[in-house]
Amino acid sequence: MEAGQKKLRIVNGLYLLTGVFITVYQLLRGNVLSAVLGPVSWFFLLIPPLAKKLLRIKLPFSLHTFVMVFCFLGFGLGTALDWYERVPFFNAFVHFLSGYLFTMFGYCFYFRIKREKPSGLKDEWFVQLVFAFCFSMAIAVFWEIGEFAAFFITGHDSQHTLTTGVFDTMYDIISCVFGSLTAALAHIWYVKKNTNTFVKRTVEQFYTLNRGEA
Repeated sequence: MEAGQKKLRIVNGLYLLTGVFITVYQLLRGNVLSAVLGPVSWFFLLIPPLAKKLLRIKLPFSLHTFVMVFCFLGFGLGTALDWYERVPFFNAFVHFLSGYLFTMFGYCFYFRIKREKPSGLKDEWFVQLVFAFCFSMAIAVFWEIGEFAAFFITGHDSQHTLTTGVFDTMYDIISCVFGSLTAALAHIWYVKKNTNTFVKRTVEQFYTLNRGEA
């Protein structure tokens, strides 16, 4: 347990350093307002403890790390350092990862709801796939609605609403679909071939940590 906590502290520490890097980098470039996004990125560290407090779920180390990496890519590089506009296909890559990540969450929640070991529910693989895929797609839709609402509140047009909004939104959702399908196929591969995939390990670790939770 102590070793696991040490690894979590290392991951969180590295994430904190990325915020420092963003701030220093933007200050050196004279972007004072953008430098604030470094400390803002630290708020994403609250995701695991809030999930434990509000949703009563504990994230295994692999899922915790995935969440932090995703936050760094999506907010740190994408928003704070403007990689969405500067790096080709970076936006698609991040949405692909979001599909993969939230499909894994979908599988995790499925087994938590069923309160049975993943290995004991292999016959339900298709129901699991549909549940996890729909969970991921629901997150993608609400995310796009959130971006659309943010445009009216802040004026920041991340969806290019006034120019190529439909294309941008569909591009994001399709990228998410491919990420979701990749995670779903990895789970099917585990069910059919009993292969030790990343999705399988993460789901089983999640179940072990949360099986006693109400």
